[in-house]
Amino acid sequence: MQTTYLTDISYIVSLVSIKTSILLLYLQILSALFLRRLCWIMLVFISIMSVYSLVSFILMCIPVEAFWDPMNHPGAWCFPGALKYYVDISVHLLGEIIILLLPMPFLLSLQLPLRRKLGYIMLFALGIMWVPTVSCPMLFLHLTSQTNPPFPESSSYPLPAFPA
Repeated sequence: MQTTYLTDISYIVSLVSIKTSILLLYLQILSALFLRRLCWIMLVFISIMSVYSLVSFILMCIPVEAFWDPMNHPGAWCFPGALKYYVDISVHLLGEIIILLLPMPFLLSLQLPLRRKLGYIMLFALGIMWVPTVSCPMLFLHLTSQTNPPFPESSSYPLPAFPA
């Protein structure tokens, strides 16, 4: 379970790095002031969301060791994992859809032949393939929690003071 814990942390960091690099690329190619401002807003949003995701995951169980060894920490407090994953995946998915749609007004305004313009739009729209990749874990988590709740005692845990 320690490997899973570290893998999830590295996944969050890599996801943020990818989104940040895409938004920085958009800042280089987009010339419209409105779209550039929207890129900066998304960079701030991604930064805040990534700090939240990382801190909330690291502190998902207190003490942290209870995440991978709950039997040796009977008095440990753990946040309901399914709820955290639903919130995280939903917010990340919203951000990814916005990042996907962000360059579309710029691409539509290009003075190019229709065929080439559609080619560029299709190239950027390939990012839509990422949406099912992110949505599948949420569906899997939902389906498995119906038959075998991942955190059966999670209903007895109090909600944390920070907003989800």
